[in-house]
Amino acid sequence: IKIFGDAPVIWDPDETIQSEKELTRYLHNIGYFNAEVNSSIFQSKAKANITYNILPKKPYIISEINWVIEDTSLMAEGLKGNSLLTEGDIFNTYILDEERARISELLKNKGYYDFNKEYVNYIVDTTYLNHAVSLTTKIFLQKNDNFNTVSEGFRKYNISKVYIYPDF
Repeated sequence: IKIFGDAPVIWDPDETIQSEKELTRYLHNIGYFNAEVNSSIFQSKAKANITYNILPKKPYIISEINWVIEDTSLMAEGLKGNSLLTEGDIFNTYILDEERARISELLKNKGYYDFNKEYVNYIVDTTYLNHAVSLTTKIFLQKNDNFNTVSEGFRKYNISKVYIYPDF
């Protein structure tokens, strides 16, 4: 016996609630902290139609950006120069993640091979002004395997001599 087609889809109200939560979480991640999501369900004998009603409300805007860099040697590496974070932009956690990756890549390219994006964290203060975010980018000192702070900071590696042997 061959079976054709898809198995019937059975509507589950718990999945509708979970979808509402995921939509709300996504809206929070892109700066709409006061967003409201609800659903309307129209059910007949064989079908259910679900409509999600989204009220995003006013987004939170980055009003100021501060930097706290515990390793002072990193301050001269131009971390702020090409930042993806700009005052006046809508707060977005996905951009924060991209900025962490940018900082990590920049520092690795400048010889800080032990640096990774886990050393970059953010302090987000929404109590600053109405619908405004005060954002602090904080770069922690390097930690050892026991999660103790390494006091000398990140080591910068340099290539001192390069030998080329063309006839090998």
